[in-house]
Amino acid sequence: MDKTCRIRPALSTEAACISALAIRSKASWGYPEEQMAVFRRELILIEEQIAPKRTHVLEADGAIVGFYTLVPHDATTLELAHLFIEPTKLRQGYGSQLFRHARQSAQEANFRVLVIQSDPHAVGFYRALGLGSPTRSPPVYPVAPCLTLSSTSRSQSLPNQPAPGDAALVAV
Repeated sequence: MDKTCRIRPALSTEAACISALAIRSKASWGYPEEQMAVFRRELILIEEQIAPKRTHVLEADGAIVGFYTLVPHDATTLELAHLFIEPTKLRQGYGSQLFRHARQSAQEANFRVLVIQSDPHAVGFYRALGLGSPTRSPPVYPVAPCLTLSSTSRSQSLPNQPAPGDAALVAV
């Protein structure tokens, strides 16, 4: 991973760039064109969505190589609605760095639950982070499987029960 990377809030003017990155990343999994047409509609962010979706980008050498969005469901629950990495930058630690940042952001904002709906190709990524298994398989498109996840940062936490100050990850 590049040593000159930083994570920062996205600018509204970066919406098109971020959307294009998400589409390239999703397409890298080899989905058929008809499925990608559905995904494109879901992955396009407009300028007005950047701030409310708590969008953050990861820059390496001044270029955006990944991003995430956190969408509030209620006062205690956020959804990690997007976490995408430039396809040429996959498996270099950028996704893990973005996930840790998203989780820290959720904790700092006093959210207690972080919901993740994962693409089936990303399940291994979340498992490598110490999170749980999908609650259903195979996925039904365009809805990806939810992951049943619990916080692993405190051994005292019960599955699906957040410890004080932890962001637990649970299925919806």
